[in-house]
Amino acid sequence: MKKRLCILLGFVMLVVFSYAQVSAETMLPNDVQASDAQIISTLVISDPETGEVWEWILPETDVNTTISIPINSGALGFGTLSADFEEITCTITTNIDISDYLNETLASTAISTTLYDDINITTGLTYSANYSTNTVSIYSVFGSTPPQGYYYASNRRVVWRNPGAGLVGEFFPYSDAWSYSTNSAAGSYHSELPPYSFLSCRINILDMTAYRDVSVICQLFL
Repeated sequence: MKKRLCILLGFVMLVVFSYAQVSAETMLPNDVQASDAQIISTLVISDPETGEVWEWILPETDVNTTISIPINSGALGFGTLSADFEEITCTITTNIDISDYLNETLASTAISTTLYDDINITTGLTYSANYSTNTVSIYSVFGSTPPQGYYYASNRRVVWRNPGAGLVGEFFPYSDAWSYSTNSAAGSYHSELPPYSFLSCRINILDMTAYRDVSVICQLFL
């Protein structure tokens, strides 16, 4: 009797486990997936002294974009993306190594190639997208400009915008890393006016007068 009870209990647990796995994978509509979100990043570098400007739309190979989804525990201990299965909350981070681009703009200067370093700048935002109401909310913007080798950043400026909600904000970070809360009111999403985060800064070279102004805009497309 005990053996039959154990076998029956094991079978029930296997069925529950399998059902919970399927439910966790299919709770969102087929056309609503976190991976649908895309970031289009544009890098602009300028020389304030000469007025020369370089601009690139960054390929995916040059942009490290991560999308993380907070997991809430379900009744059976398995994750759900949201309570109503229609809204997801994500954090998107674009980390760009601008060293190759920067060195292109410094080719005409007397800078030794020994000063070549990886120079990473990061910008990102936390948002939620409600696919039933076609709205987006932005909860925070963050980023970093860590010093690397001979290079360091100054004159940082951060701008975020949620056009559908008529919201825009501006910050001037003093530190190498930052995170700011934003107005999270929901606004209609329009692909022609996507939400974005914008970072601009001045990249300086230690003990040298050469510098470049750098900006990155990361636009969110759903």
